Amino acid sequence: MKEFFSYISEKWGVRPQIVKEIRESFEKGDSPNFAADYLPSVCAEIELAQLWEIHDFLAEAEALVGKKFNISEDELKETFIAAVHSTAKAEAL
Repeated sequence: MKEFFSYISEKWGVRPQIVKEIRESFEKGDSPNFAADYLPSVCAEIELAQLWEIHDFLAEAEALVGKKFNISEDELKETFIAAVHSTAKAEAL
């Protein structure tokens, strides 16, 4: 989830070091309530509501990252060729 550091930092106005702590807590499976109670630097910097928003964002991002499609080079070529043929047939009509 490192790729979202700058986005989280800008959107919620959180320093990068705090974003790192929040991400590490999220990856360990800690709840936002736990982070707010037991990570002093986090609770000093942001409110619990913001922490929940960041946690929800990270959960959604993690779900989307897991849905990346794996396609082989041959499948990609076949799909491209089929698309070209479809386009050529449509233009001929």
